[in-house]
Amino acid sequence: MNARFLLNNTIVDKIVDMSKCEKSAVEIVEIERRYDGEYVISFPHYARSQSIQAKTILDIAYDAKNDIKVLSEKTKTEEGIKAKVVAALDEIIACASKEEKLSEAAYNAIVSLYPKSLKKSSSSEIYPKFETIKAAISDAFLPLNSKDPAKSNEIKKLILSEMPSFVYYSNYGNLDAEIYLPHAVKLLKGEKIPGFDNAAKVRTLRVLFEFVNLDSEEVLELGQDPLKQERVRTITKTIDSRNLSILLEYKKRKN
Repeated sequence: MNARFLLNNTIVDKIVDMSKCEKSAVEIVEIERRYDGEYVISFPHYARSQSIQAKTILDIAYDAKNDIKVLSEKTKTEEGIKAKVVAALDEIIACASKEEKLSEAAYNAIVSLYPKSLKKSSSSEIYPKFETIKAAISDAFLPLNSKDPAKSNEIKKLILSEMPSFVYYSNYGNLDAEIYLPHAVKLLKGEKIPGFDNAAKVRTLRVLFEFVNLDSEEVLELGQDPLKQERVRTITKTIDSRNLSILLEYKKRKN
């Protein structure tokens, strides 16, 4: 038995942080339940990325170049650092402009363009800025090293903890719009009621009370005690809201 779910943004963001995947790859999850009770998850839209858009790197490099231009060298120790960094950014721009998409080979080529042995001072503005730029480029290429989220135990735990509850029927039995509790109590005890012979409806009634964690006899007792009427109203609201949730979920899947 399996089902597909469209995940909300909060869960998607958590999975992206854990797996470094693209958001579009983990927006839908498929959950399979085997006969032995074991759950298996998969992400049908996931495929390890082979490349990223060159525009991503170009935007980083152009913005970085503009930022570096307004910074100044603080001491003689780092004399020439600004020119070296700007020159490296020009080379990165030229490298990233060759293709619309960049592979891991392109990443390695870009890294080789980083200036070596940059001298910095304790008050340097340019050196830490360039380190930030390198980190941004590295992050942009992370999808190339993403892990299959379906193989993560932590992600599996997260998905299963968010999975909604389901009620499965071998047969469908419609419930009446109103439930007459004295009859419900007798039916759930297996007693016969004259003029009523619908095993499927009784089974559905039993599942309903089990699903909302209520005892039909307790509800009947509460209804007969004036001091407990507020408790009855609360229980009624609970049944109504949960029935509505079941109905909405059913209609959604039916459509």
